[in-house]
Amino acid sequence: MKTAIITGASGFLGSFLAKLLLKKGCRVIALGRRDYDSLIPKRLPEHINLNYINLPMKDIALLPEILKSRQIDVEECVFYNFAWSGEKGLSDFNVEYQEQNVINSLVAFRVAEQLHCLKFIQVGTMEEAFAEAYLSLDYKNRFFHLFC
Repeated sequence: MKTAIITGASGFLGSFLAKLLLKKGCRVIALGRRDYDSLIPKRLPEHINLNYINLPMKDIALLPEILKSRQIDVEECVFYNFAWSGEKGLSDFNVEYQEQNVINSLVAFRVAEQLHCLKFIQVGTMEEAFAEAYLSLDYKNRFFHLFC
């Protein structure tokens, strides 16, 4: 059975994609940082082909072992990475959180490769809309002493 692995599956875009793929007969492994019971039921309703795993992105490297322990086969999988966070929300201009998001995405890419996923699809967030504001940040001064 075709399988989609979706990080950020309880968010707006991730949950919409999960429901769409479930309607098309795919199995969905939905990953999120919250317990399933705390999710908005309309966002990610129970479904026979849905496996929800509470897994924060900082722990994404554990996914292969979790799938193995739950005996979940991911043959013919596509990995969708929607997970993105900030200190107080998605777009809070915290450079350290954005750096960590990039690192988490790279680890997720390696996990997808380890799972032999057919594709890895990285989806950005609204952060791109604020790129101009990031350019005006004076982050270089903070690190200057490390290089001199």
